[in-house]
Amino acid sequence: MRLEVERRTFRLARALETSYGEVAERELAIVALSDAGGVDGYGEAAPLPSYDGPDIETVVAALSRYEDVVARWDGEAGVQ
Repeated sequence: MRLEVERRTFRLARALETSYGEVAERELAIVALSDAGGVDGYGEAAPLPSYDGPDIETVVAALSRYEDVVARWDGEAGVQ
């Protein structure tokens, strides 16, 4: 199993007004999982530090720490 994490910034079609200010774009961590059989899965982590969440660097670093764990996973419950 392979884990890939990519940072992407997306501009909103229309800025969102919030109590914390305007949000015009979002920076995301795009997550891809691929197995040897060619099965792919995709997801995202969308931190929003202005709402007291972690920043994108913290999220990407946390996800990247799992690359070795995911690489050892054999598809069964638990990691070998």
